[in-house]
Amino acid sequence: MKDIDTDAIITEGVTIEAIDGPHQETLVLSESSNSFYGAGERAGTYTLTITSLDYQTYVSDPIEVSRDECHVITETIEILLQSN
Repeated sequence: MKDIDTDAIITEGVTIEAIDGPHQETLVLSESSNSFYGAGERAGTYTLTITSLDYQTYVSDPIEVSRDECHVITETIEILLQSN
């Protein structure tokens, strides 16, 4: 996630909820990168809701997460947030 005006990476003070129908999960910040992850090994169509005190709430378009014979196929997206 980046600030739309400064291109700075944003990780602190951010909450990301991944929602697929009745399934809702809070994504977790990776300790080794500036990425959030969650919904491990669960295919579905997710909508992300991103909230922060410093940025406007962002709701994504639906994100289709599919699976192959063994695992789900990881989706990587970049989100640009607008400060308040």
